[in-house]
Parts: sequence; structure tokens; C-alpha cells
Amino acid sequence: MRSPSRGQEIVVASTLPNALLDALDRIHDRFDALVIDEGQDFLDTWWEPLQPCLADQDRGVLYVFHDDNQQLYRRVPTFPRGLVEIVLHDNLRNTQRIHAAISKFYRGEPLRAAGPEGRDVEWIAAGSTLEIEQAVSRVLHRLVREESVAPADIVVLVSSSRTGPLKKDSVVGAFELTGDQTAEPGKVLLESIRRFKGLERQVVIVAGIDDLAPEDENGMLYVALSRARAHLVVIATARTIARCQGPTCL
Repeated sequence: MRSPSRGQEIVVASTLPNALLDALDRIHDRFDALVIDEGQDFLDTWWEPLQPCLADQDRGVLYVFHDDNQQLYRRVPTFPRGLVEIVLHDNLRNTQRIHAAISKFYRGEPLRAAGPEGRDVEWIAAGSTLEIEQAVSRVLHRLVREESVAPADIVVLVSSSRTGPLKKDSVVGAFELTGDQTAEPGKVLLESIRRFKGLERQVVIVAGIDDLAPEDENGMLYVALSRARAHLVVIATARTIARCQGPTCL
């Protein structure tokens, strides 16, 4: 993912928040509660226009959910004053075996895997673009044709959908990849790790992760692997797999 330009930074940090403040001057509806997700990505300029959205700014309800392990945009998180911090200790998304795989990339207070044990995480060695395409094709054939997994329950994640080994609107084996599964439910969703942050699927296939920048690797792998609820498949070079299966990836 390319770094935002100066103009994009101005839009994100100033123009959009100011647009919301202008809209609040014209719209009189307000809310009793606000629930903010991915709070670690918020800039300090974003909180000012959000709080006036509350009907009662003194007693209105404000929840902010955040995970510092998912700071992919290298922003320093800031939060409104007066919030009471509550640390969540249970992982309710992943199976125990997926939890064990992602724990190597997690930093913070220990988490307890509250889900079922689940099936083994699959680690498949592949190096070249052709080998990755063939591996993804075989996995999709087994999941969809033999195990009757719906394409809508599968996502293929890559480090970049522009420069990675797989491309949107392409064909891998007998399967078509799409960037919009809502419009094309019969196809398999292909998305970048960054764009899929905060989302999940029953089955996640992670491929093309061997070119991650060292400073991004831990966070990117934590996000990618933790998107899987029931089954996780990682396709990478033998060297990357060996590092990721060791005590720590970095």
C-alpha cells in the first residue's frame, strides 16, 4: 500500500472532520450512544466532530474498541478524556489452534482462547507466483468442491492486491477472484490485508506474504491470520513458514 500523499493527509486529518461539523450544523438528529471500532487508527482531529453527534455530550454513551497490535498505519492513538479502560481477555473470534498460530505476533496482556479447538492450521510451502497460484487452486478445489464450503465463506488475503502474486478479476484454476463478493457472490474474494482489517471469514487463505517490510511484518501477519474464524491456510516460502512457526516470527 502506498503512503498517503500530502493532499490525502489533509483530507483525512482536516477536510473530512470539518465536513462532518458543517453537516451537524444542518442536521438536528443526534444519538444516545456511539460505538467506535478500530480506535487505534483514529487521529486526534477525528474526535472533535464525533462527540457533538451525541444528544447529551456529558452523559451520552461512548464506546471505543481498539487493538494496538493492529496499528498498520503507524498512527499514535489518542482518545477522548474520561474514558474508562476495560481490557478484554477472551478471544471469541478464532479457534484455539488459530489462536495459537497468531499468538506469536501478539503483544500485550495474555488472551484466552474461548473458542473450540478447531482443525489444524495448514502451512503450505510455495515460492514462485506459479507455485502460489497452483497451491491456492488446490486449496480452493478441496474446500469448495470436496468439503462444500461456500465461496462467500472464503477470502484470499495478500500483502498487496496490486503487486502481489494474485490479482482481482483473474482466474486461479477453476475459480474466479473478485474484489466485490457482494456483487459477485459466486466468486472468491481477493483482498489486501490492510483493506480486510476489522473483517473476518470462516476460512482465510493467506498468500504472497514473503515481501512484507520488516517493520510491518508483525502487525500485518497478526491481522491476516486473525481474520479466520474456523480454518486458516498460510501459503508462503519454506523460510517464511519456518520463521512463523518458531517461538516468534521476528
